[in-house]
Amino acid sequence: MTTRAERVRWASAERRELARRDLRSSILDAATALFDEGGAEAVTMRAVAERIGYSATTIYLHFPDRDALLFAVVDDAFVAFGAAMTAAIGFTTDPSARLAAMGRAYILFALDHPAHYRLMFIQRPDYLLGHGPAEEHTRIESLGALSALAATAPAGRSDQVDPVAMADAMWATMHGIAALATGVPIFDRARALAATDAAIAMLQHGLPD
Repeated sequence: MTTRAERVRWASAERRELARRDLRSSILDAATALFDEGGAEAVTMRAVAERIGYSATTIYLHFPDRDALLFAVVDDAFVAFGAAMTAAIGFTTDPSARLAAMGRAYILFALDHPAHYRLMFIQRPDYLLGHGPAEEHTRIESLGALSALAATAPAGRSDQVDPVAMADAMWATMHGIAALATGVPIFDRARALAATDAAIAMLQHGLPD
């Protein structure tokens, strides 16, 4: 049977842990708000500290540096992107249909989350090699982006290019459109979607009948 003193210690430890989690959540909420307002450049330890009314030292107790904080801000976006890719190719085994669904899902994510896409794939592509707390798989692995792309590649034809190379070409094509859509003002949503459909049509010529 536990003693009263032990129960008090456990309750106190639980309260401290809840307070720590609440503060970490507040830090992430503030960093996310700053990111939404001004992009990655707006997220600094000092700005987050000012937003929540703590010292910058407090932020460092939860995140070792600005890079770790920014990664945490976009981590949910990595998860959402991976889920979108998986959902896009999950409804059919037809290579042509999978390619079309994946390509459109890729571009729609970039269009709907331009600041996140730029940070994830353009400004800080090294984040693709990072991973969440207590996780072993890197974000590029957990996204399943490459495997999803490879699954659309032609197979069973000896004269076809390496499926991995085909997957890389598909990814590069979609990334190119996404980069234009999120970085060039005249490349608006309608133009990006039209370019996506055109790119998909061209890529589908490499798929087996």
